[in-house]
Amino acid sequence: RKDVYLGRRSIFKDFQGNFRGKTVYFVFATTGAGVCISKPLANKMAPWAKSGKFLETSRALGHADDCTIGFIITNLLNVNLTVTNSFHSHMENLTDLDPKTLKNQAVLSYRSPENTINIPSNLNNTNVFNKLVDPTRFYSLHCLIYPENPFCK
Repeated sequence: RKDVYLGRRSIFKDFQGNFRGKTVYFVFATTGAGVCISKPLANKMAPWAKSGKFLETSRALGHADDCTIGFIITNLLNVNLTVTNSFHSHMENLTDLDPKTLKNQAVLSYRSPENTINIPSNLNNTNVFNKLVDPTRFYSLHCLIYPENPFCK
């Protein structure tokens, strides 16, 4: 019932754009980590996002989709981003995550098996699945969080 914009910033300073000839500064949550927008807020975005308007707004701003979402919400609708530390993008180094918090994370993203930077450190030596079967360690992560799942036995 409230206007809610929830996510994680990938850039920690205000982002700059040019909208209809005017320099604008705004905050946005990276969609790589996921965002959550309440239905009432999504409905209020319609004048800039519905029926092809989103692409127009994005082109006018000159930035990608997640930036445009943030601009619409924070600048045009004056709703602040609520930052959460439980959304994680593929750009993060997940080795720093406290293993005790894994069950509390909302989003953990995937990165190619060749680049293991996004593998939480406690999964590197897990015996749930070997690295040949589970190079990304996400099967293992699932089983550490949900050990009762038959898939994990």
